[in-house]
Amino acid sequence: MDANEVSEHGEEVDIAPAGWEGGDLAHTGGNLFAHEWVHSEKELRVGYSVDDPSVVGAEEVAFEGDGDEKNPQMWRLVGDVESQPCNGEEYCLETAIELMEKLGGGE
Repeated sequence: MDANEVSEHGEEVDIAPAGWEGGDLAHTGGNLFAHEWVHSEKELRVGYSVDDPSVVGAEEVAFEGDGDEKNPQMWRLVGDVESQPCNGEEYCLETAIELMEKLGGGE
């Protein structure tokens, strides 16, 4: 896959509420892409597909490693937290930010 294929799927998003990291365009397999954010202290992940932007999901995750060695890029799913419908990538981004603000606890 070359850079032109990735750019077809949108730009990276560099905005997030306090405590959240990410927004990068992540290849999730099968030539599918998503925007994903993690809150490393709360062990939460929020994201949506850019190939079919119709829902934003929040999940509880467990990061690999212990203490300061936890890696927020290496996680395993613990369970679903919440999902919100959205219609198109612009609305999904707004919905993702609202969901992060809600779950982030106003940090």
